[in-house]
Amino acid sequence: MKRAFRSLQRIMNPKLSIITVTFNAEKFIEPTILSVGAQHFTDREYIVVDGLSGDATVDILKKHPGIVNRWISEKDGGLYDAMNKAIRMAQGEYLMFLNAGDLFFDDEVLDEVFKQAGDVDLIYGDTAIIDTNYEMVGMRHMRPPKHLDWKSFKNGMVVCHQAIIAKRNLVPFYDLNYRVAADIDWAIRLTKLAKTFYFYKEPIVRFMQDGISTLHRKQGLKERYQIQTRYFGRFPTLLNTFWLGLKYLLSLRFISNVRK
Repeated sequence: MKRAFRSLQRIMNPKLSIITVTFNAEKFIEPTILSVGAQHFTDREYIVVDGLSGDATVDILKKHPGIVNRWISEKDGGLYDAMNKAIRMAQGEYLMFLNAGDLFFDDEVLDEVFKQAGDVDLIYGDTAIIDTNYEMVGMRHMRPPKHLDWKSFKNGMVVCHQAIIAKRNLVPFYDLNYRVAADIDWAIRLTKLAKTFYFYKEPIVRFMQDGISTLHRKQGLKERYQIQTRYFGRFPTLLNTFWLGLKYLLSLRFISNVRK
């Protein structure tokens, strides 16, 4: 199928580019679109990169030209390839990602975030967890540190991917050698480049936990170990992995989703 491209509304150099990557997301994409549209913060563009869905995802995108400013639907090389496409499309000063199903925490959060943060390289905040019925589950098990730098990620993905807002000129492309855990490699490289940070102490997003297969969970853990070994060394990573595993067993808290 030929590449489908629609320029639905042109916003030149907005403050923020919000990006959603989709594939057969008809069940969850519309609430995310409406959450973007409900934001009081209007200096934004909303970009959706779809992986040539076979369901009604594209039809739903077409229904909302006043919110979805640009979208494409074409075959891609997977999630992170699609994210890289979106980064190339973005025109905002800042950039952030929302998955289909994710929502902003409330309608005023972006207004508050940019009012408080000022001109910093990277903004990050907390994350609430919702289930696939949009019911509140609780706050994310792994909470963001008050002071973030690249070394913070020795403890894992300490900030939810969707709760990171960064200057677009600093945002790196995802390493396509990683199929499941490229997010933590991306976050480490991004925080190495950023010089100034702002911690927004309230939740920025409601993140939908949707489960992940055992096979992908194992692959994700393997990739994260490789990434952390690369940046922090083998022995510190082994020691930290053992300690985090012990804390997990002692707390008896089951994390049902490792997508960040």
